[in-house]
Amino acid sequence: MIPLLLALLVPETARAAATLAITGRRGGSTTIDLGELDASQYTTFEELTINVNPGTASQYRLTQAVMKPLTNERGTAIDPRRIIMELHGGTTGTRRFQGTTPMTSVTELYVSNRTGTPEQLTLILSVSAAESFESGTYSGLLTYTVQVVNGTSVKNVTLPIRLRVQPVVSLLLADNSPRRVTFEDAKPGDTINAKPIRLLVRSNVRGALQLQQSMDAPPRNDAGQEIPWATFQVVGALSNGGSIPAQPLAPTLQLLPTGIHPEEVQWIDLGYTANIPPDQRAGSYRSVLEFAFSGVGNPNLGRLKLPFEVIVPEVMSIEVLGETTAEQPQFLFPRVMPGEPTPIQSLRVQVQVNGGQPYVVFQQLSRPLVSKEGNRLPEESLICGAGATLDNSRLPSSMAPVSLERQSVYRSNVKGTSIQFYVSCRMRVPSTSLAGTYQSSLIYTVTPF
Repeated sequence: MIPLLLALLVPETARAAATLAITGRRGGSTTIDLGELDASQYTTFEELTINVNPGTASQYRLTQAVMKPLTNERGTAIDPRRIIMELHGGTTGTRRFQGTTPMTSVTELYVSNRTGTPEQLTLILSVSAAESFESGTYSGLLTYTVQVVNGTSVKNVTLPIRLRVQPVVSLLLADNSPRRVTFEDAKPGDTINAKPIRLLVRSNVRGALQLQQSMDAPPRNDAGQEIPWATFQVVGALSNGGSIPAQPLAPTLQLLPTGIHPEEVQWIDLGYTANIPPDQRAGSYRSVLEFAFSGVGNPNLGRLKLPFEVIVPEVMSIEVLGETTAEQPQFLFPRVMPGEPTPIQSLRVQVQVNGGQPYVVFQQLSRPLVSKEGNRLPEESLICGAGATLDNSRLPSSMAPVSLERQSVYRSNVKGTSIQFYVSCRMRVPSTSLAGTYQSSLIYTVTPF
């Protein structure tokens, strides 16, 4: 009897084939769809369900490889590390990372137990911050591979990955920037600066952007009175060393007519100056500044509104000046001949009021005209009158003696308008007056009536 040895060779292809099924919540089994990022959607994600069966009772590993990074229609690619991964499931084996981790060119996701138990895993891919990506439609390729450890059994699934990034243009105020443009204690006639504001520029739009500033109305108070546009100027500086030349405010103003490239400019500083008109009425004047980038397609992108306020305090002041700017405010009569009038001398009286109330200006001698020797001139020796105003208000038509009692020199119109007028004086002393140097002071006061 001759023994017969039988050998049966079973090729590996005869074993059960490995299976790998991947289904996305948004893209189904054909696409990994990360969705859309825009100004309101800060983070978007796709959730993948991965079913793995090695087809054999052997340990296996699951890997992910970036075959083509996400790239938009203009050839701009997103670094795979900007995609964040989070893996769940796989309780019989070992997940190769816990929590979240950035995507790399090749990532080992999962290693099974030694018997190669089939598993279902959930892989979440997310991406955030639209303004950090150039706008466009991005597409790429990811390949998932299940491979038996120390074996040749391999299963690959390659899926397209897609992300849509909408244009995002935003203007933000820096943390240390004022939240409004405010001119505090803006007295009439003063030049005053508001604290500068800093605008942060965030954009993913390719190309130059024009920054436009608008104000729907000049600043107004509760009575409807306005401060003119030409009162204000704006000047600016850019983070890249550029500048915005000084220019007056207007209903619409192109601050950056030549445009800026957001990748080059991270912030814009704007400073505002006001030359308050001398006759500006007291009150709180308010308006709203609005900034917007033009040329971005969507007019609602990149808009920022800031309150604009000017606080003009109530002022009632009087100042006595020389007849010319080079002269001191004084009356000096060097040679007075008894019984003869002296030449007339003049001073300027400047009254500044902005409360809208009528007022009266008084003058009086502070003390009698007395010499060092104690001799005294009669009060009627000093004769004064006011005239030559800038408007047609009522003024004394003649000169009269000045006494120690208050005397009305000027009464305003009903609107209480600021004014500058001249006080002209001369001396006429009695023929019996004794020689000497006589001194006193004139007092001017302004009072509402």
